[in-house]
Amino acid sequence: MYLEELEIFGFKSFGHRVNLKFPKGVTCIIGPNGVGKSNLVEAIRWALGEQSLKTLRSKKGEDIIFSGGQIRLNLAEVFLYLKNKEKNPQPPSQQLMVGRKILRNGENEYFINQNKVKLQDVLLTIAKANFGPKSYSVIGQGMVDSILYSSPLERKEFFAEATGVRKYQLKRKEAMIKLKRSQENFAQAEIALKEIEPRMRFLTRQIKKLSKRQEIERKLLELQKKYYGSKKFKLEKEGEKLKREVEKIKEEVDKKSVELKFLQEEFKKISDEKGSIRFAHLQKEYQISLEERRKLLETISILQAKSTLNENKQEKFLERERLARIEDAFKEFLTQQEELIIKLEKIKRLEELKEIRINFIKITDKLKRCLEIFQEKKYPSSKKLKETEENLKIINQKIKDLEINLQDILKEEENKRKEVISQQEKIQKKQEEMSQISFSLKEKEIELARLETKKEDLEEEIKRDCLDQNILSLLENKLLRPEEEEEIFLKIKKLKHQLETIEAIDPNISQEYDECSQRYNFLSSQTNDLKKAINSLKKIKEKLDERIKKEFITNFNRINQEFEKYFKILFKGGRAKLVLEEKKEQESLEIEEEKEEELIIEILARPPAKKIKTLETLSGGEKALTSLALIFAIIKIKNPPFVVLDEVDAALDEINSLRFTEIIKDLARKIQFIIVTHNNVTMETADVVYGMTMKTDNTTHLFSLKLERV
Repeated sequence: MYLEELEIFGFKSFGHRVNLKFPKGVTCIIGPNGVGKSNLVEAIRWALGEQSLKTLRSKKGEDIIFSGGQIRLNLAEVFLYLKNKEKNPQPPSQQLMVGRKILRNGENEYFINQNKVKLQDVLLTIAKANFGPKSYSVIGQGMVDSILYSSPLERKEFFAEATGVRKYQLKRKEAMIKLKRSQENFAQAEIALKEIEPRMRFLTRQIKKLSKRQEIERKLLELQKKYYGSKKFKLEKEGEKLKREVEKIKEEVDKKSVELKFLQEEFKKISDEKGSIRFAHLQKEYQISLEERRKLLETISILQAKSTLNENKQEKFLERERLARIEDAFKEFLTQQEELIIKLEKIKRLEELKEIRINFIKITDKLKRCLEIFQEKKYPSSKKLKETEENLKIINQKIKDLEINLQDILKEEENKRKEVISQQEKIQKKQEEMSQISFSLKEKEIELARLETKKEDLEEEIKRDCLDQNILSLLENKLLRPEEEEEIFLKIKKLKHQLETIEAIDPNISQEYDECSQRYNFLSSQTNDLKKAINSLKKIKEKLDERIKKEFITNFNRINQEFEKYFKILFKGGRAKLVLEEKKEQESLEIEEEKEEELIIEILARPPAKKIKTLETLSGGEKALTSLALIFAIIKIKNPPFVVLDEVDAALDEINSLRFTEIIKDLARKIQFIIVTHNNVTMETADVVYGMTMKTDNTTHLFSLKLERV
């Protein structure tokens, strides 16, 4: 892997977008001071995730955004395009783009292959590729000396990058943060679990009681469905039977009502009749005949009176006496006749005809006696008297015939009366039958109403006695035998007693139990998961510690060997070595930075023919060469994809510069170098040279020159 292209826009002095292409060998960046050469190095460092504003020579984030002259940008962005040619590249892609963007509001964005990612993702990705913002791959101004005089923490970070354990340390740090967070969560979960456990135990006891109660209620409901179902079914069957009987009786009532109505109409027809037309005609004819007979009798009386005027004077007194008797008889007769006529006119009942008939017989007898008086002595009669007497006989016969006919009618009326009485008896009998049927109907209706009341009372009892309000729709329509019903009743009574022994439980207890159980199970599961996670993270930490320690020691020893080799090359002799002191690590759950402070790395250097005990006694040039020897040793061992050197050769004289460039040439066979320099000897090693200038608008501009080896 190597850096193929660098794109900068808005970063410090790069007010215009700049694209730099880099070959695999050595690229030199040259130009006078103040044109922005170091800005280019810082742009690379910033894109790789540098967070220290001091290292970037800025006070605040927006200071790195270009703001010069009339141009004021609102963002800065830098993108590094790296190319993979290895068979199994890390990361596994032929092209890797790493970038960063910052806005005026201080918001940072990180990119890997055009995708927005977190800073941690960028650091882990470039750590896998053996480079980073604080590592040996980007060596800025003053960093050469700072390696020698860095604090234990800074030196630790430097050597973590150098030995290639930085990626493991990042993983370890992430694991330790997760471990610490997991332990905090575990402690909180345990506290919450302990707080909820008493309530959970109480709710568990309550829910067991509730479960037992519900089981009893379930059994009770099943028995009640059978028991009350049988009772209700029995009442319904009785009700249906009664309804059929009521309907049957109603049909009988309707039938009897029709029959009674017919009898009543017949009775009304008979009782409303006042006599037949024939009776009325005979009655009228009888009255007329009586009137005619009366008139005839008067005529006869007159004629007979006249005939007596010629009688002998001796008989005059006797005749007068007879006439007086006849007159009295006729007066009495006329009086009785008028009374009979009045009675006949007023007659309303058939019984009254009998009385009139008796009176008529009496009158007839009186008439006969009158005739006997007249027959005591024959009087001379004229023709008219004889005719009148003949007419009287006819009238008498007619009256007699009428009396016979009236007697016949009286007999008919008597039969009618008997028929009326018979009809009344039939009506009375039918009414009695109706009364009996109506009474039976009333009894059945009362019984049906009583049955309906029983049914309503039973339903009320069911609703009151049963817990399930919908039980009426659940009842079994099955008739039980009396012994079965009694057995189920006893079981119901027993279950009710069992329910009474169980204390009343809040119906919302199930919901609270579910919520509490869910919370308890969640916390239990969480604590178990956290335990597993903690154990897993501890194992990961142990493995990472072991891996870090192993690789650190291995690579540290290799660097130590190369350090001494390059020291001897640069100094033409002498001795140099790295000394590692490791304090015993105590068991702790602190994050890795705090633990790794226990590592102490000492740098020892002794140029040839000198007795120097400390680095402070070295000259400036000797310090620079010692730092370069250490940097070259690290580069040699770790073989990073590219190395950026910012004026690291500034303190070297010509001879040391030649030694420096020889090492660069040797390492450049496998490693890409980007060197910012003023040193002509160093420039001669370059394959490509970029010149930098500053224009009047305070923006950095570049021009390139490809050099050919002679």
